[in-house]
Parts: sequence; C-alpha cells; structure tokens
Amino acid sequence: MPCSCYPSRYRRSVMKVYPDDPAAGLDPAGMQQLTFYALTHPERLPKITRFLAGRIQRDVVAERTQLAVIGVQAFDSLLQACHSSLSLFAVSLLRVVEMLLDAREHEFQIIGTNTFIKFAHIEEDTPSYRGDYSDFLERFSAMSWRMETPDLEVRLAGLRGLRAVIRKTVDSRYVNLWEQRHMDMVVPPLLANMDDAHPGPDGDHHDEFAAVDAADTEQSPKSLAVTCLKDLLSRASFGNIKSFLQPVFRHLDNFDHWQSGFMLDMFRTLLKLIQDQYAHVVVGELLVHLEQVHQQRGHKAKAGIIEALQLIVEIAAGGAMGPAVMDVFNQLLRHLRSSISEEPQTAEVEAEEHRFQEAIVSSFRQFSRHLITTTKTDVMTFIVGKLPTTKNVPSRVILLRCLLQVSTAHDRSAPLREALPPALMDRLLEVSIDEQPELRYFTQLILSELLSCAQDNELDAPRAVSENEAFVRQNARLHWHLFEAAAMEPADAKHLGALSTTLVILATQYGHTEAVDICRMALALQDLECADIALRDAFVSVLLMKIAKIRNITSLKRLLAQALEGHARILQHAEVIADTDLFPSVSRQSHGTQDGLEVVLNRREVARALASLPQIKEADVLVPYEHTAPKVKRRATAVELTMLASMTTTATQPTLFSELEEDKVTFLSLKQTMLTAGTASAGVSPVVDIPSTASAERVWQIAGTQEARRARYELIMMGPTTELFEEVTPQTSLSPKAVWNLTYPNIFSSESLV
Repeated sequence: MPCSCYPSRYRRSVMKVYPDDPAAGLDPAGMQQLTFYALTHPERLPKITRFLAGRIQRDVVAERTQLAVIGVQAFDSLLQACHSSLSLFAVSLLRVVEMLLDAREHEFQIIGTNTFIKFAHIEEDTPSYRGDYSDFLERFSAMSWRMETPDLEVRLAGLRGLRAVIRKTVDSRYVNLWEQRHMDMVVPPLLANMDDAHPGPDGDHHDEFAAVDAADTEQSPKSLAVTCLKDLLSRASFGNIKSFLQPVFRHLDNFDHWQSGFMLDMFRTLLKLIQDQYAHVVVGELLVHLEQVHQQRGHKAKAGIIEALQLIVEIAAGGAMGPAVMDVFNQLLRHLRSSISEEPQTAEVEAEEHRFQEAIVSSFRQFSRHLITTTKTDVMTFIVGKLPTTKNVPSRVILLRCLLQVSTAHDRSAPLREALPPALMDRLLEVSIDEQPELRYFTQLILSELLSCAQDNELDAPRAVSENEAFVRQNARLHWHLFEAAAMEPADAKHLGALSTTLVILATQYGHTEAVDICRMALALQDLECADIALRDAFVSVLLMKIAKIRNITSLKRLLAQALEGHARILQHAEVIADTDLFPSVSRQSHGTQDGLEVVLNRREVARALASLPQIKEADVLVPYEHTAPKVKRRATAVELTMLASMTTTATQPTLFSELEEDKVTFLSLKQTMLTAGTASAGVSPVVDIPSTASAERVWQIAGTQEARRARYELIMMGPTTELFEEVTPQTSLSPKAVWNLTYPNIFSSESLV
C-alpha cells in the first residue's frame, strides 16, 4: 500500500511542468507527459485542472509572476489538447481567468484575456458549464475604458475579450447577450474606442472610419471596436436592434456628441453593419429619443438628431422610412411647431432652436427623395393641411418651406394631376393671394416646382394636346389666382420674381395656347392702377423677356429693349425681380424726364413679335384678357363684413352691426345696409358714395381697395353671378358681430362693437 504522503500521479505530472529555474519557462518534456496523461486518463482532468488552478492562484497572490505565467501556459496547452473534454474542466479554467482578470498587474489581465479568447474559439458541445458571462463582460468592459496611453495593451486586451464574449454568446440559445443590461456593458466602451482618435485637419473622422478594414485590427482600438460591432450587428434581428440603440443614444447624450463629426461617422459605420431592412427601426428610435430630449430641454442635441436622421435616409434610401411614412413627417412637424412656439430664454438657446428648425426643414427634401410620386403628393397634402388658419406668419412660412423641400424632390415626369391634386392646389392657390408677401413668395416657388415638366414643349411644332396641358386648361382658377397675385398690393420684388418663374413655366411648357394667355395677362397688368408703376412695368418686362429668351423671339427682345431705353428705375427693378440683368445692352441713362414714367408696351407690336412663332396668331394675342372668376360654389363667410367695413366709418359701425344680427346674410342685405348707413347716421357719411342704382359688380369696383379685392374673391367663389345674390347660410352659427370679433380683433376697438 503506497504511502499517503506520496503525491498522486496527476500531481506529480503537474509539478513536472515547472522547471527548477522559473526564468527558463515551461518545461516542454514535463508538459508533454502531462498532456499524454490527461489524454489517456480523461477522468483525471477535473483533478488535474483543480490542482493546477490552485497552484496558479497561490502564485498570483504571492506575486510570483513567472510561475503564474508557466501555470497559465500549461492550462492553455491542456485546453488545446483536450478540447473535446472541455466540459470536464471548463469551470476550473474560467475560475482561473476570473482570478487573472481581477489581479492588479496588467500582465495577468492580458494573460487571462488571451486564455479566455482560446476558450471562446472552441465550439461548445454542451453549454451547461456556463450559463452567464456577465462577470466577464463587466471585467472586459472596464478594461476597454482604460484610455490612458500606458494602458493601451490592457485596453486592447479588453476589446479582444469583448469580441470573444460576443462570438461565444451572440448565437447562443442559453445566453441572451441582447438583454439591456448586457448591451449597457458592451456598447459604450466600443463607441468610446471608436471615438478615441485625433480628427484630421478639418476636424473630420470620416477617413479613419473608412480605413478601418485596411488597418491593423489587432493593434488599433478603433479597428477592434468596429470589428466587435460587426460581429454583434451582423446577427441582430428586428427584436433586439432597439436594445442596442438605447446605449448608443445614451452615450451620445452623456458625452455631448450629437453635434460632432464623430456622431455622423459613427452612424455611417453602424448603417453599413446593420441590415438594410432594419434601418427604419433606427429612424423610429431616433424620433422617440428626440421626444425625450425635447422634454428634457436638450436644445443642443435636437439639431444633431435631425442630422443623423438625414444621414440614415441618405444611406439606407427608401427602406429607412419604413411603413409609417406619415407618422415620421407628423412627428417632425409637431417638433417644428413646438420649437417655433417656444420663447427662448437666452441668445444661445435661440440660436440652437433656429439651427434645429433649419435642420428639420432641410430634412424634408432628403426624406422625400426616395418616396414614390403618390406618397410625395400625400405628404405635401398632409403638410399643407397643417397650415394654421390664424395669422401666425412665422409658423406658416416655415411650413411652406418644408412643403417647398418636398416639392423639389417632385418627379417631373409624373402627370400633373397626380402631383397637384385638388386638395393641394386649392390650398396653395388660396395662400398665393395672402396679404403677406413672404407667404406668396414661397407659394409661387412651390407652384413653379410642381408645374415644371420633364421637357419643354416646342411652340413651333404642331402636336396633340398633352395630358398636362389639358389639366391646366381645365383649371381656370389657376390663371385667376396668378393674375390676382400679380395685382396685389403692396408689391414685393422677390414675390414678383417667383411669380414670373411660374408664369414663364406655363408659357413655355404647356403649349402655344398657354403662351398666348400669359402674354395677354402681362399686357392686361399694364392697365391696372398700382402704387409703384415702375415695379409693375419691370415685372411685365421681365416676364416677356424671359419668354422671348427661352423661345428665341428676337423681335420681342428688340421691342422690349427699345421700350426700356433710358428707364433706369424700371431696369433696376427688373434686375432685382429677375435676380440677373436681362437687359445688359439697354442704356440706363435717362433722356429728359421719361425716367420714372410708366412704359406702355404696344399691344399690336407685341402680338406681331409673338406671331413670328408658327403656332401663334397675331389676332389671338390682341384679344383682351378677361379676368373671370372660377365657377366654384362655396358658402359665404365673414369676409362680406370686411367689404362692409372698408366702405364705412367707425362711427357708423355700431348701427350697421345692430342691423345684421340675423342668421342669414346676403349681398343684397349688405348693400342695402351700406346705402342706409350713408343717410341714417346724422352728420356721418360713408367713406365712399354708393349710388342706389349701382349693380353688384359696380359696388365692388367702387371700393377698389385690397380688402375689397379679397372680399370679391371670397364672395365670387360662392357661384356664378346669377346666384350671387341668393341667400346663403354662413359657415358658422355665430352672429356676424361675433365672427367679426374672432376674425379681426385688432381693427376696431371693442367699445365700438358693444
């Protein structure tokens, strides 16, 4: 019977791997014997590894580094030789790895990481020996945060360890790496190492991200971090993308990275790694995070989030919008209106909110580029439906700018009836004659984008009427509103420039009939009275010159140049309207007193010049332009009261309102009330004299003011002239006085309406 004090064979085999001189390293002969014994007696593996683990632990505690390294090398050799029996000693192996990672010496941490990497590369036949790797994730994550230069090796080891854990568990049925607590440990250190690089001279990180594949992966923290993300996201599914994105957003919040170049380059990298069908999930989560940032008053981060959204849509194309397209636009519009309504406390906050608003406006174009025509039209109709009815000019302007961004992505080969449905056209035309020039300006920009065709139609070639031409001819209200917009006061050069673009598109892309109508409209504008005659004449000249240049009508260009000779003020206005000098060869030196006088173009000479085109006849151009209203029935509104107020004095209004407290208001009753007001009020006369025999049209012409023009538009939209005087029920159940108080609260004092 052997003595109990004599070591067992497995212990003797383990001791033989240690040389007499630790500096000599692992004894090859002793390691060969230990390996042979372990392979021939696999039932002894648990005892061998437990004994070896105890020896390593004692050496680590005693800081015998060389002996501890020899023990770990022996463990690695056993792992490679006996990997088929890994389940017999995996617990001991992982206990050694944990002990090494917890050591203070960096060398032990690196050695332990390398051992775990070797363990992770072995396919596990039975995963029962380890059900949770949270401890290793926590340790490797902490190592990856070592940003100091002397700790670079430890940091690289931590990233390699994270990569090993990801590869070991990402597809495991027993370990859920996608739990939020695991993602919170994995994602932040990876992002921190991706950001750990000095930007280039222009402050951009993009070149380094682009060169990740070509870099030495094992020696670059950035390359290792991207490789880890690639291993992680390549196996991501729809259900676990969200758990990955939450720590990403939190990292950008904590380090204030939403306005950095790193943020954009990081999203470029992520979108290359995420499968295309999941890009819309990123968009949805960003919008959710935008709501959270808004509630927390994170002014600086909001613009960065919108920039990230634009980048995602640009890279992922149409798939980034997902099925809820309208929901995306609705949320953006809601944030936009909220930002406009807020009152910034400081100049810095105001600047950030302005940047946020501009980012949203520019994002609409990017979002719309990848939508089909019908969806773009639905989006535009949706946006125009959000235009406030109140006189909130900043809100209306910025919504029109959003609509303009969508219209610039309009498919010009699509039929006009699809790009400009009735709901969209009616609202745009209504805004096109708004009293605010800025609103009219953006509306004309939108109309010019939507009316533009893919190709110009030649006027000198006979052809059939196209579908788009038929659409324009059937919508007579388009011409009516364009003429009204040109005649509105006060005139604005910027608005007139945009209006001229719209009219030129109609004249050059929709056949010779439209060209004739637009030229007749331009000549008819000369007959209108206006405050700035020079500006009006400049607009007419610019409109005709643009048509002449596009269609190469030399005689018309010569006629305009002769008519404008010496009219420096008109030429100056023309240059502002056209945003270029259309008359470079025309002299601006005035002769006598003609500068400042109106320029009346000879109708017959203009008609003769246009008749040089084969499809245009001189007689057609000479036909007087009739500004007839579109025959669209509509209920009467409180605008009749605007007409009434423009013809009466403040002193007569209480009497007038007392006589109009009825449920039904007609044109005849309004006319009769105005006539009575001129004689019933002692010592008070109406602003204008209205003959008792005046017809309906004459009553409106007498007023001649801007308010009367708008009132005429609203009233005439009720129907044809024969039905104009029939009783109609107002849209509201309120009395006319109440409607007036709600619609025009600042025109008259409240005391005068009591």
